[in-house]
Amino acid sequence: MSAAAWFRTAMHQEPIVMWSCIIGGIGLVSPLVVPPIREYFNPPAVTNPRPFKQVIEDARAGAKSATS
Repeated sequence: MSAAAWFRTAMHQEPIVMWSCIIGGIGLVSPLVVPPIREYFNPPAVTNPRPFKQVIEDARAGAKSATS
């Protein structure tokens, strides 16, 4: 029995077990595949947002200069 025939038979007899094995295999392989893909696309560096206190102070300073 070839591997394809065995796989076809197993998918018909026990589909839940086979799909569980496929999903588990994807989970095992993904740590080897995903990091190189992420490095290839090189997302931009994450910048931290300004502290909320500084945003409020800048808004107050802008409002004071606009009224003067």
